[in-house]
Order: sequence, then C-alpha cells, then structure tokens
Amino acid sequence: MRDVFLTGDSHTAALRRGQTAIEADGGWPRDLRLTIQPMGGGHLTREPFFIDRGDHAEITAVEYRRRFERLPLEHAARADTVYGFSAPLHSARIWRHPDWQNYAPAAMALPGTPVSSGMVSRLVLADQKHVLDLLALMTRIGRRVFVIEAPYPFHHHPALRKTPAAIVRHLDRAYRAIVRSELARLEVPVVAVPQDCTEDGFMRSEYGQPGDHHHGNERYGRTMMSEILAFLDRDWSAAPDVAVPPAGLRLPAEEVRA
Repeated sequence: MRDVFLTGDSHTAALRRGQTAIEADGGWPRDLRLTIQPMGGGHLTREPFFIDRGDHAEITAVEYRRRFERLPLEHAARADTVYGFSAPLHSARIWRHPDWQNYAPAAMALPGTPVSSGMVSRLVLADQKHVLDLLALMTRIGRRVFVIEAPYPFHHHPALRKTPAAIVRHLDRAYRAIVRSELARLEVPVVAVPQDCTEDGFMRSEYGQPGDHHHGNERYGRTMMSEILAFLDRDWSAAPDVAVPPAGLRLPAEEVRA
C-alpha cells in the first residue's frame, strides 16, 4: 500500500472534491491511500508557522496546530510516506495587491512607477520563505515531497477591474518561475496545471466557480488529482528539471510590452 499525505492551503479543497469524484467513478487505485488534510488559510504562511526541531517541524501557528502538530506526522512517520504540498505556487497575494494599479514591472515599459525584476523577486521569495524553509527541512531529513501547482489567475478576479491583465499575467509568470527555480534547487518536483486548462496565462472559465475569485471547482480538482495520480505512478526518484517552465510559457524577462 502506497501512503501519500497532501496538505497546504485552501486549494486542497478542490483536490479533495476531485478525489471524491474519481473514487465515486471507481477509478481510484486500490494500492493508494491518499489523505488530504489542509493546514488552513495560506495567508498564515507569510509569517513563521513552525520551529525546526532537527528531525521534524513543530507547527506553531494556532490555526495550523488544530490540524496537526508536526511534520512529518507521528502516525505517518515512515520514510516511504510521500508528502504533497499545495501552497508554494499560489501567486495571488502578490498580483492582487492594489499597489499594482500605480506600479508596473520595469521590464514591461508601461505607465506607472517601475518596479525592478530584483524587487519582484524579493517580494516573491519573502511571500514563500517559510513554506520553502519547510520543504527544505523535509528534504533534508529524507522525506519524499512534491508540490501541487495552484490555479493561474481567473479573469473574474476583482483585482483585474483596476490592474491591467498584462501586469497580472507578468507577475504570475514571474512568481511561478522564481519559486520553481527554488524548488529545483531543493530537488522538489511539481505537479503542474495542464496547459489546456489555461488560455493566454489565465485559467479557463470552466475551471472556476461563481462567487470565488481564485479557487478551482470540482472539474479543476478532478483534473489536478488525475495529474497527481499520473505523477505518483511515474518514477520520480531522480532530480527533476522543475526550473523549466511549462511548454509555451515565456519567462518574465522575455515579456516586454509597449
């Protein structure tokens, strides 16, 4: 029996719905025991939420401790348990900030106060510092870990009413490229959002849900859970080249708009 534990931010809810749908159709692998237990709101990851105890992370954020008190889990501490994390590739906290109504990445040559690529990188790495530190701890102690990519921006997000879509797309691409580079350094593979779920850097509307600005629906969850199952069936013991963007995705430095 293969044991997999998925945790992370609120995007795990769609993954759970996807798992339920696949199970209902009788398509779930009999040799796979996959547990989904979210930590809680992703906004809490911007502050220290654990203490490095050497052989495990002691969870200190109150909301997260209600779910579990440590990682790896004591009852799933076997070295062959695989851990999946949803959190490192959720970019919305950066691009939805209202400052981007008056600022713009310098590489885009748009009106507004220019922000250098170095500053964008600092913003991204600060946003994910503690999650990346947790992944570094898990890999250091020999745990097998992977990351599940969060949805790309949805056009119906209210931030796009005032911030140009080109800026949102640029920042989202920059965010993913920067974090993927860090994951590559840690040799942590990524289960990516399939490119046919997106169009011109945004999620297709059929994967969204009314009244929700950035979470995927059951269709999205089922798609991503199918990607996770395919990933788990492959031999991913070798260090993956996760720094390479998905096909058709240009790195932010290459995107200069008049």
